[in-house]
Amino acid sequence: HGHMGHTAGLAQLGPEAMAVEGLRIFAASDLNNLLLAMPLWSPLMKRLQLTPLIPGRALDLAPDLQVTAVPVPHRDEWGVGTAAFVIQGPNRRLLYLPDIDNWDDWPRAAKILASVDVALVDASFYSANELDGRAPVAHPLVPDTIERFAHLPTQLALTHINHTNPILDEDSAEWTAVLASGVQIAHTGQQFIL
Repeated sequence: HGHMGHTAGLAQLGPEAMAVEGLRIFAASDLNNLLLAMPLWSPLMKRLQLTPLIPGRALDLAPDLQVTAVPVPHRDEWGVGTAAFVIQGPNRRLLYLPDIDNWDDWPRAAKILASVDVALVDASFYSANELDGRAPVAHPLVPDTIERFAHLPTQLALTHINHTNPILDEDSAEWTAVLASGVQIAHTGQQFIL
């Protein structure tokens, strides 16, 4: 989606950094169009191969590897929507869902999570009082997410963790509670075999 934290990394592909030409980039058509229309991003976007992801339609990335965009409710200031991604490998399925406003706003949540083997889900905040002024930055809280999906056979892994979230501290009670629940805290370099 169009939030800065999810698009700023594109700058690393520009001539000032990697100087990439023709790299295939996958995004919703509306997001591609927004980036092409913005003077800051347009020169870079024209150097890339923009491939639209159509919600609900599987896209073959390689033999035995597909990705399907799944719309989810999240703040949409730019009018381009937000998607989670179901990645289908030869043997397993993974859901990558780093941003959602509220599980109650997405009636399909439990069904989608139950349909995958692994789900990396939004864990921005652990508690409502973790960050002053957080109200406009809607995200489900970690304990609520764990409680809501504990009954599913899906392996949960928490991602998109805000720097204020105590689960980043391995000495915290919150970190211990998450791991005791059987949920993983995703980390850099972690791999999931699909």
